[in-house]
Amino acid sequence: MIELTTFGATELRRDGADVRSVLSQPKRLALLVYLRVAAPGSFVTRDRLLALLWPESSQERARNALRQSLHFLRTSLGDDVVVTRSDWEVGVEPSNMACDAVRFREALESGRTEEAVELYRGEFLPGFFVEEAPELERWIEDQRAELARSAVRAAWTLSERDAARGELGAAILWARRAQAIDPLAEAGARQVMTLLARSGERAGALDVYQDLERRLDQEMGVKPSPETARLAEEIRLYTPVVAPALPPPTTAAPAPPPPAASAAAPAVHVSPMRRRVIAVGVIGFLALVVALAYLALPGGPPSRPSDAPPAIAVLPFLNLSDDSTNDYFADGVTEELLNVLAQVPGLNVAARTSSFAFRNKEVPIDSIARALNVTHVLEGSVRSGGPRVRITAQLIEASTGYHLWSETYDRTIDDIFAVQDEISAAIAKKLQIELAGNFWGASAHETRDPEAYRMLLRALHTFRTPSPENYATSATLLEQALQRDPRYARAHGALAYILLWQAAFGWVPREQAWARADTLARRGLALGETPEAHLALARLAEFLAWSPDSADAHYRRALELNPSDARALQFRALFLARSSRGDEALASARRATELDPLHPGSWSNYAAVLTMLSREDEALAVMEKARAIAPDDVLVLTNLANQYSNVGRLNDALATSARALELDPRNLNLLGLRVHLLFQAGRTAEAKAGLAALEQRPEFPRFRLATLYAHTQDLERILDLLEESARRREEELSRIRSPDIFQGVRHHPRFVRLLDSLNRKP
Repeated sequence: MIELTTFGATELRRDGADVRSVLSQPKRLALLVYLRVAAPGSFVTRDRLLALLWPESSQERARNALRQSLHFLRTSLGDDVVVTRSDWEVGVEPSNMACDAVRFREALESGRTEEAVELYRGEFLPGFFVEEAPELERWIEDQRAELARSAVRAAWTLSERDAARGELGAAILWARRAQAIDPLAEAGARQVMTLLARSGERAGALDVYQDLERRLDQEMGVKPSPETARLAEEIRLYTPVVAPALPPPTTAAPAPPPPAASAAAPAVHVSPMRRRVIAVGVIGFLALVVALAYLALPGGPPSRPSDAPPAIAVLPFLNLSDDSTNDYFADGVTEELLNVLAQVPGLNVAARTSSFAFRNKEVPIDSIARALNVTHVLEGSVRSGGPRVRITAQLIEASTGYHLWSETYDRTIDDIFAVQDEISAAIAKKLQIELAGNFWGASAHETRDPEAYRMLLRALHTFRTPSPENYATSATLLEQALQRDPRYARAHGALAYILLWQAAFGWVPREQAWARADTLARRGLALGETPEAHLALARLAEFLAWSPDSADAHYRRALELNPSDARALQFRALFLARSSRGDEALASARRATELDPLHPGSWSNYAAVLTMLSREDEALAVMEKARAIAPDDVLVLTNLANQYSNVGRLNDALATSARALELDPRNLNLLGLRVHLLFQAGRTAEAKAGLAALEQRPEFPRFRLATLYAHTQDLERILDLLEESARRREEELSRIRSPDIFQGVRHHPRFVRLLDSLNRKP
């Protein structure tokens, strides 16, 4: 029997003796580990192995290296260990090679928690490195993090169990095991301190605090959080605080109970070694989180009232599939869960953009919660292959790190919607929220065709990165999904929404896109209501037909279906501001920033609303906050330059726009803003040259060109461009109704006729 050890040390033994020939060959050892750990009892394609281990080599050289490596492993271990299936797949015969990492996972899945914790004797493949194989290195890092998390959670489960039985001595041992895996986790340190204090070992509890303080200073250059320091001080001063989460000690001398907020198990995210490697990145990201505490809207910093409803953030689920291209599926499942939870009455859900900002950021759960102003966090993983899907999810109480609930679902892709509904129902139950009749769940308006569903997820994933190519790909995928299932309501709404964005950017013929979007959205609503269909119809009603009542009805219905949709809140805020409903506009824009505090777009939108209400100084302050989140975001810099201009800080506006143009020199919006700023600065020759260049760009909106010509006082040219904008049916033309623009031509007969014709359109 071959024994592969990966925890705490990397060992390979046959009948008790080291197989030194393999241990001395890192890449070949890595091949063996990957086959055994990534695909236990299964097979991996040769192409996958080539991409992992020899990504920079030619096909011929890589295949030759793989053949030689497999021959070497068979020679060293025996022909019955590394086996093949057909000419394309390779695996390890599990009955001939034991592996602690595999046994660890099997023990956890079968409920043998103590056995699993005993198996975890240290970091996965400590210090192991393979040259010129970055994807394999990433896989190893992900395994280290995931296995460490699992070991910590298992240890805390045992600690909680023994504490509930009154066996504090055993509970402390398990808690110390958990803390040893990640000694920088403050929530874990607080729990160990809590247990020690409850058992009468106050000196030991304070030793834990001092050790944490020393480690944080040496490895990250920070101090313990105020919460941890406060707990240490309370233990030192014998402060009595009731802590019902833990039973009283049965044999120990009386001791002051610690604060209830600390008396629960923590969530841990990464091993000590990995945390040291990424310490600089963590500190930088934590600086952002700290800065968010100061992103205060007018009236003071945001805070959560004690009677506020529960709020949750859904962190990006890990893709544990062998194929990294399945990231879209894991992201899609995460977003689907987020959308379903947003329908739960009485539950606030942080927006996707802000939750996903923590991808690959090893930030403590309590810090994430403070940044997103939530009480709970949902995290998990997705493993998909063929028709089978495994989804693991766990709900964490953010203030304590306590795992309120966790579950693993092994289903087929056909059952994934039911799984999402089950997870949502379980979370609602744990948070003591009763599901009302208006909870329509994930299974409503979904397809029975698994491939159509995958197409929709892939389309939405691609749509997240704006470009003509990506939007075209997204639209094509949704068209294909509708070919497979013509009654797929969500695909209708999503395609309508994407078509409107393609038209807005001028990437497709506008008239055709608008007509198709209108048909798709209405067809989608006939099949089943979705937020995307209502958003599409709202924007069509607002920008093309100028039907305020219809637009507002669709915006409101989209938000009824998904109350945590920051995107819909932003759109409605701008609509309300254009409709002279200032207080409602501000409330909607502010709500979007509460749900999506890490998305610079939500702050930019809020600033735009303030500007429309002639509150330019407040708008500039908000844009400064957006820049604190995304200092090199082109849209943020563009809007910031605009705000500088609005308050008369022209030099700052020119400098900021110049920086934005360095980042994106072909951005038409930026080029238009630059012309506007040059006119304001009196650099007329440069401005007119830029204006002439933009006039030669047919994709540049004629309405925007008219606003720039307003600097020249060429009234006839302004009116020509506005009429051309009307013929093009440009969305921006809806701004013509604002009394603050085109002051010099508003009483011209041509302008009056144009405005009347727009107001008469159905």
